[in-house]
Amino acid sequence: MRLVAVLSMVALTTTGIAVAAQHDSGGRPREAARRQAAEFVHVHATTTIPPGQFRTVDVTCPAGRTVTGGGWTAQGGSEAQFVVGQSYPLDRSWNVDGRNTGTADAIVSVDAICAVGGP
Repeated sequence: MRLVAVLSMVALTTTGIAVAAQHDSGGRPREAARRQAAEFVHVHATTTIPPGQFRTVDVTCPAGRTVTGGGWTAQGGSEAQFVVGQSYPLDRSWNVDGRNTGTADAIVSVDAICAVGGP
């Protein structure tokens, strides 16, 4: 079974990558830093995986952006045991394959950083 996380506009936020070191003497971001920050967006999806279930959870970059990195987190207490088989990029998405081997729901979040460019 493949679970595709739907990206909503609420999940899109700009990141402050490499902006902190690029300020003018008044503490205001330089134009280059502003442009650099606008080149990246962070996308995020969260889903619940029941005990004993395998899922591929992915989050997709918006059109015109390429995935440059990603990762995942899992929550659910000591009874939820999310075991990851793979965490990898594919096309414009970041994907996480895993199984909840515990006895409680696992709440899995997947994140990706997307850069300007690509399909």
